[in-house]
Amino acid sequence: MVTPDGNIQTVAGNGHPSQPGPIGDGGSAVQATLNNPGGMAVDAAGNLYIADSTNSVVRVVNMQATPITVATVTVQPGAIATIAGQADVGGCEPSTAVCGDGGPALLAQMDYPIAVSVDPSGNIYISDYYDNRVRCVVAAPGGCPNANYPNPQVGWIVTYAGTGVANKQGNGGSADAASLHFPYGVAADSVGDLQIADSVNNEIRCVAGIPGGCASSKTQQAFIYDFAFTGKGGFSGDGGSAKNATMQTPQGIGYDPAGNLYVGGGVDLVVRRIDAQSQTIITVAGNPNKPTNLGFAGDGNLSIGATLDNLGLSVNAAEQLLIADQGNNRIRQVDMVPVPALWNKKLSFPNTTVGQTSAPLQVKFQNAGLASLQLNDTVLGGADPQDFQITSNSCTGLMQPESFCYVSATFTPTQAGQRTATLTINTALGPQLVNLLGTGQ
Repeated sequence: MVTPDGNIQTVAGNGHPSQPGPIGDGGSAVQATLNNPGGMAVDAAGNLYIADSTNSVVRVVNMQATPITVATVTVQPGAIATIAGQADVGGCEPSTAVCGDGGPALLAQMDYPIAVSVDPSGNIYISDYYDNRVRCVVAAPGGCPNANYPNPQVGWIVTYAGTGVANKQGNGGSADAASLHFPYGVAADSVGDLQIADSVNNEIRCVAGIPGGCASSKTQQAFIYDFAFTGKGGFSGDGGSAKNATMQTPQGIGYDPAGNLYVGGGVDLVVRRIDAQSQTIITVAGNPNKPTNLGFAGDGNLSIGATLDNLGLSVNAAEQLLIADQGNNRIRQVDMVPVPALWNKKLSFPNTTVGQTSAPLQVKFQNAGLASLQLNDTVLGGADPQDFQITSNSCTGLMQPESFCYVSATFTPTQAGQRTATLTINTALGPQLVNLLGTGQ
């Protein structure tokens, strides 16, 4: 863990060589042993969940000052405990077997749980990688509903998506009847939708947590749908719909506080952002034209020109994208901030007869940053605002990163001589001013 003052400290694991079994359960987390820990997640209270991958279990670290109970398991302050899986029985064989579904999570079998996510109610989603499933541990009443177990009990584990068969099918139907192929990252959003990086199928798929979830009014609860990428390999689609884009072997995924989804890793070695409102996709870190394993470059420069060898990612409350650049043994940071940019700060109208109206001139405005920018209003002010008129304006609302908007204005002099005004685009980061100049004759 990196503290706010920039110091780093260990919160789980003693750093000793890997040993079989989740040694240390019930005791201090920093004295426990882990075996190839994969993904991690933090719940609303700040407790840490760890996919202890080679041990085939998921564990929780109590980061509170008082005991907590997670899916019937009570954990003391500072302690670590297994909440799902059995390390001493091996993986789920065959992958289509029950493997503990419909019973206590501590009796389940998993085969290399590689990622974990926690929804706002505390339910825990686990990417059971080699079993080609996503499992769910019920931590709150009503959690993890699916076709096979519509009302699972607290403390149970159920298969939430996938049949155990490595394939690609089932979109538009019940998620637990669909096929996945090596699901990697999982990410639960604020309303309970679950995004899955279906890595070998080259897609992000979404299980609707509510009717009308997964950014579509036509979805049904616990059904699975395509959310991003066409399933084809290669890299394409920046600036357009995420559903029409391509990305090969997406792996790490995660939400920012505004609900935008980030996707990283894979063959392209980039991080991409899917806008929560428009579903438009852009690259925010890494250079897809030069993916280089074990390559490192770009610190201190534009993030989209950097060279990464990345996998996991997270976006914190300060809108900082943190990238697990695993091949370079680093954590790298990109500040996801909007950047207002006026392409023209002055409009000079031609000499115009008093009472006549000129042809419109256009202001071009860009959000050149990597986060959305709130636009408030556009107004005329200055010495002679009555001589100028705004005739069209697309600079309103929430502006996506790397996008443009336009304001058009005309000049109708009320008297001869030089006339001036100021066109102001008010943004959440302050006003953007354009000087208007014309001469009446």
